[in-house]
Amino acid sequence: MAKAPKTMTTGVEVDKAQVASMRRAYASYVREVERETERSALQHAQSLVPALKGAAAARGRQAALAAQSVRLTSTSPPTISAGGSVAVHPSDGHRVQGGDVFFGTEFGSSLNRRFTAPRTRAGWWYLPTIGRAASRLRDRYRRDLEKAARGWGSGG
Repeated sequence: MAKAPKTMTTGVEVDKAQVASMRRAYASYVREVERETERSALQHAQSLVPALKGAAAARGRQAALAAQSVRLTSTSPPTISAGGSVAVHPSDGHRVQGGDVFFGTEFGSSLNRRFTAPRTRAGWWYLPTIGRAASRLRDRYRRDLEKAARGWGSGG
C-alpha cells in the first residue's frame, strides 16, 4: 500500500512586477507613517514642557527653580526629563543641580524642612500635569495616526 504524501505543493502564477510595486508602496507607507507619528509625538511632547513649567511656577519658587531642569531630552521617541545634573540658578546666585530640588518639590520631604511634607506618590506638580495631559495627548496622537492612514489610503 502506497503512503499518502505529507505535503502538497501548488504553484500560483503572479505578476512579479505588480508584487514588487505593491511591496515598494507598502514600504513607502510604513516610512511615511513612521515620520508622521514621530512628528506628531514630538509636537505633543514639546507642548507639555511649557505646561510643566507653568504648573511648577504655580506651585512656588522652589518648584519653579526645579522646573528650569525640565526639557525635551530625546526626539525619537520624545522624552521629557526633569532634575538630574542640569544646572539651575536660584535668585541668590548659587548654582545647584536640578535633581537637588526636583524630588523635594515634587514629592516633599520629611527630613528636609525646605520642602513641603511628603505627599502620596501622586506628586505636587510634575506627575499631576502629565496625568492630566496623558489622555488628551493619546487622543491627538491617535487622530494624527488615523489622518496619516487616511491620506495614504486616498493616494495622498
